[in-house]
Amino acid sequence: MYYRLASAYALRGWQNATHMLVAKPDQHVQPLTAEEFAVLVLCDGQTPLDIGCLNTNEQSTLQELILRGIVTTHKAPSPIAQGQMYRYYDHRFAQGVMWSVTGMCNFRCRHCFVDGPCETAHGLSTAAALALIDQLAECGVMQVELTGGEPLVRPDFLQLLDRLCQRGIFVTQIYTNGALVDEAFLQELDKRRMHPQFCFSFDGVDGWHDWMRGVDGAEAETLRAMKLCIREGYDVYAGMCLHKGNLSVMPETVKTLAALGVKRLNVSSITMSPLWEKNHSGYALDDREYLEAARAYIPRYFQDGRPMPVTLNGAALLHPHEKSCAVQDLPCMNAEKRYYLCSTARFTPYISADGRLLPCMPMSMCEEQRCFPLIPEKGLSACLTDSTLMEFTSRCTDDLFAQNPTCGSCEQRWKCGGGCRAIALRNTHDPFGCDSYQCLIWKEGYGEKIAQTLERAEATHER
Repeated sequence: MYYRLASAYALRGWQNATHMLVAKPDQHVQPLTAEEFAVLVLCDGQTPLDIGCLNTNEQSTLQELILRGIVTTHKAPSPIAQGQMYRYYDHRFAQGVMWSVTGMCNFRCRHCFVDGPCETAHGLSTAAALALIDQLAECGVMQVELTGGEPLVRPDFLQLLDRLCQRGIFVTQIYTNGALVDEAFLQELDKRRMHPQFCFSFDGVDGWHDWMRGVDGAEAETLRAMKLCIREGYDVYAGMCLHKGNLSVMPETVKTLAALGVKRLNVSSITMSPLWEKNHSGYALDDREYLEAARAYIPRYFQDGRPMPVTLNGAALLHPHEKSCAVQDLPCMNAEKRYYLCSTARFTPYISADGRLLPCMPMSMCEEQRCFPLIPEKGLSACLTDSTLMEFTSRCTDDLFAQNPTCGSCEQRWKCGGGCRAIALRNTHDPFGCDSYQCLIWKEGYGEKIAQTLERAEATHER
């Protein structure tokens, strides 16, 4: 009998993640036990395998893999494809990247991150961008989220998509303002058998989206693009930047997006970027004001019949069909384990428009970003092997607690895990500084206040 790794799977390995299974089409990566890996290596489809030669545990593992559809059986040889064979990458594992393919935009948003220091407007040349995609593939990066600026303003955007397709990199999300999303563009995606999620910024009805984005008619354009994508079967998500001006239209905005069929709305406060500092016109919310606004909205969400899933970033997760929860009710860390300070940054870093590899997009606003490597200068493999980024993303909670006595002695430290390093670095210029937002949640009791508000609103709704 011949046993074959099913065609939807491939075997891969990286430093500290040597036994991994990759599943198409979304290039999802999952870890394998040593025993699963050893069995799968034998399933090349061309070597006859006598199951009686396997020990009891290996036989059981093989049967389980067959039941899960990961292994298929054949009476005649059926070799696996070259790309399915095990490949090891001699650097750190990165599941995917978020990539600002340009800093250029057809809107004039009041708060844009890419107005931060060291950001170049145009982004990499076509040749450099294609070379970066090749490096992503050679380093085993499986997924990419495309953002900007506005990514669709690049005249070579489809060329970049073609190279990503050729190199087997799955485009998970496209972040866009929607102005350039039309039927012709969606047809181009369909030709390439691409079906990414679309993430639209939408900052409120009644003119507030136009105000925030600096363009008359932005609201109508974004709503049009959302409708089109939903009609064509794409999953659409939205993000709303909350400020004092659009607080009053938040309930109507949620209902408008729910009626369109938007999957989820993420509501967040606006980071005080250099551009927002110049342009907020007195509408900026500080952290305390944002948490009070989030708390005030929760009863209205239930009064409106829980129209759609809404994430009040850093405060609560509201859901129409499942139990909603406050951030403080999410699982906490414990002292027995080592936790990375930011798993997202470790496994899905950010590439700026000029090709700098950063832990995350908010880091692009910090002067300290200059210490992180430029991929065109250093090469991605080296960036993922020995660089400031690797040093930064290897830090764990116990490193923070040792360096920061305030966090190290805090009774709430295993609830917040030290908080966000981008916030701490921006506010204190110290990578081991305190995240003042998490201090509000845990030390000043805002998490508990929000949980109580949520519990009362849910009970009232049920009655």
